[in-house]
Amino acid sequence: MASPGSRSIVPFVLVGLVIALLIGMGVSNFAASTPDALQRAVINSACEDEPNEAAVEECLAERWREWASDHRTTSRSVRKSGSPPRRS
Repeated sequence: MASPGSRSIVPFVLVGLVIALLIGMGVSNFAASTPDALQRAVINSACEDEPNEAAVEECLAERWREWASDHRTTSRSVRKSGSPPRRS
């Protein structure tokens, strides 16, 4: 039971979350709408022969799917602790 002079932490946490949300919304207006360096490198190498922007987007999506499938299979072999599975 809380003492009569103590305050609840819930309002403090809620105000902090609202402030963080507002800051995030304000900062996101300054985010670049152009491709970042990694995306530009993929476009320049793997997707350079694509004829138009839609084909480049499809190429990027395909590269992402390949990367995700490669990393999904390797991450399953590692336990949550980050160490390799034990041999039986």
